[in-house]
Amino acid sequence: MTATTDGYVTLLWDAKAKPGREGDLKAFLPAAVTPSRSDPGNIDYEAHEVEGQVGVFVIYQRWQNRAFLDAHLRAPRTRLLCWRYSN
Repeated sequence: MTATTDGYVTLLWDAKAKPGREGDLKAFLPAAVTPSRSDPGNIDYEAHEVEGQVGVFVIYQRWQNRAFLDAHLRAPRTRLLCWRYSN
């Protein structure tokens, strides 16, 4: 995670599905990404599956500031993603 001098925060993280849950995570991500793009303070939010690595995704996010990112991370759909599908 990085913050710019104007306060923007960029977050790049990988999500790896638990064995046997790869399809579940792939199906869940659009349901999490689409509403996240509408969260207050969101500038950009993209999720991409890593080519050749089933169940491994890279998520790129930009937020107006850390407070908006923190609010997003507390959202139920975000917590569900982190705990249900990934290690």
